[in-house]
Amino acid sequence: QPCQAQAFMAVRGGMSGLIAVLLVSLGHSSPPHDWVAWSGSTRLGPPSDEAGWIALPDFQRFVPLNGEVADQPDGYRYHHPNATHYTLGSGPRKIEVWQPFPDNLLDGVVCANIRGALFTLYSERLADVRIKVVNSDWGTVASAKVCRDGQACPNVILLSDEQVPGRVRSKSALRLDDLLADYGRLQDDFHTIASYQYQLEGSWMAMPLMVDLRLLQFNRTTLEAMGEELPPPHGQRASWTWPDFVDLVCKISRRHGRGTGLRATSGWSDDFQLAMLMAQSSGEQLLQDRRCSLTGSGFGGAIELWRRMIMEGCIGARLSNGEMLSFWNTTTGLNETLAAHIDSESPPPQDQFSVYDPEAPTVNPGFFFTRGLAMPPLATGPVSWDSAESCMGESAESRFCQDILSADMPGKHTSLGGAGLIIPTCEGLGETPEAGGCSAIDHDEEEARIKEGWRIMVELTSRERPWVVQINTLGSVKSIPPSMSLITMPPFTREYWQPAVRAMRSAVPPFYPASPLETSEDITDVKPVRLM
Repeated sequence: QPCQAQAFMAVRGGMSGLIAVLLVSLGHSSPPHDWVAWSGSTRLGPPSDEAGWIALPDFQRFVPLNGEVADQPDGYRYHHPNATHYTLGSGPRKIEVWQPFPDNLLDGVVCANIRGALFTLYSERLADVRIKVVNSDWGTVASAKVCRDGQACPNVILLSDEQVPGRVRSKSALRLDDLLADYGRLQDDFHTIASYQYQLEGSWMAMPLMVDLRLLQFNRTTLEAMGEELPPPHGQRASWTWPDFVDLVCKISRRHGRGTGLRATSGWSDDFQLAMLMAQSSGEQLLQDRRCSLTGSGFGGAIELWRRMIMEGCIGARLSNGEMLSFWNTTTGLNETLAAHIDSESPPPQDQFSVYDPEAPTVNPGFFFTRGLAMPPLATGPVSWDSAESCMGESAESRFCQDILSADMPGKHTSLGGAGLIIPTCEGLGETPEAGGCSAIDHDEEEARIKEGWRIMVELTSRERPWVVQINTLGSVKSIPPSMSLITMPPFTREYWQPAVRAMRSAVPPFYPASPLETSEDITDVKPVRLM
């Protein structure tokens, strides 16, 4: 389709070129059908300002769909903040996709591109299909019963890499090897570590869609004023190990105040990933022979570095848009807890303390961990998040872009996460109801559901379509797509994206080199680092 091809080349040529494409009239009439937003059983209506639909922040960078009309709300560039799901089409065949990301201004780009992909895929068949995209949550996509006992049976589910093993254990994810083989070995273009995330029990169980990289950024002005050599790849430091890093961030905190040497989030699995990076750089791994190996000497060294940063006040909660990104709000009893022996059989409650100092100054003179290339504001001037975006374009010579640089992660690795697509299935198809409640499924219908699920997966991950690029680059996490071929093309050859491209070469999941377990997500939720 010429309009799509032209627009996608604009994406590859640079984000600013995309806006120019959007200003050109497409010469099409308004699409006869569009998405309808729902809140439960309440119909919120099709896209319009009056119905409560809101334009997504980067909607002007979206590649235009055939049939779009400039300056007219649609179900691709707009979203409804109260929607629990969206529907499209009026036909008898049901198509359903679940996605867990919040449908808000920060993460709404995920659901928006899923809607764009489905509209493109089915726009000529809307009289035959009724499509439903569900704004689910992380718990539901990971563990809700599907495809049996009368429960919903979506064609595709998007979930995190740590959640895939749970679906494999419950035998509710389809093995994709035959589909991949028939389609021409798409896995050959997956990023090199994808097999440690999505290949389990000897089979590909999911297709990678999103990359979640942890990057390290810093304020160069602070280090230069202190007479410190910049970290690689910028300076000439003779050594850049985790002990070197901790020495430096503690030195910054002594100079600028408690908690200013390193800013990081304390929620989700961020602290666990940081400690795992330290341990993996010492050759340690979390699991050996499917058993926990947290007691190794490499882990001991990582925990001591972690303990030092906390007890010397070298680490603080990161400020973003006026809010502290710490998972908990108080440090009551933290030092006493860390100084005491921890009973691993009956650990203390975790909800009473954070590993970060929320009372520290809110400036960012030192280092900070980020998810992708999202940059926090500087403390030395009125710099907004939009300033980070300017580093991609004509304003790359601004003070913000010159002051905030990306450093190589100390040691050998950086942390890799992500999200992938599965086709859910019902184990025991065709057997008796006692074998799993699957006997009522019609074989032809099941084959058709899987076929449509595969078409959706191929569309969303296609290197010739814009979705995988837009989902990764235009959301709250500015990252690169999980494709070895795409990251060798513009815009990923530009300097702005090089920190992420470099990091991808050494990125590994926290469980590497072991395969993830069905309890992988539970381990990160327990946050064992806090209890060591």
